[in-house]
Amino acid sequence: MRINVVKENGGRVDIGSALIRNFLRTVDARSICGCPLHLSGGAAVVWRTSKKQRVGNLAVKTVAIKV
Repeated sequence: MRINVVKENGGRVDIGSALIRNFLRTVDARSICGCPLHLSGGAAVVWRTSKKQRVGNLAVKTVAIKV
């Protein structure tokens, strides 16, 4: 199984969006208030969004799709 990232409208991801999305991986990896369970803030966002999007995806309006 492969995963592709596309814009929410089905278009291609431009270089600027890709850079922002990847920069925001640091937000996804941060733990919530130093919890010993190491729950990440990013995971909480994914659980709460209907399309299961990371923070970076929400910021640049992209989605990850299975191909």
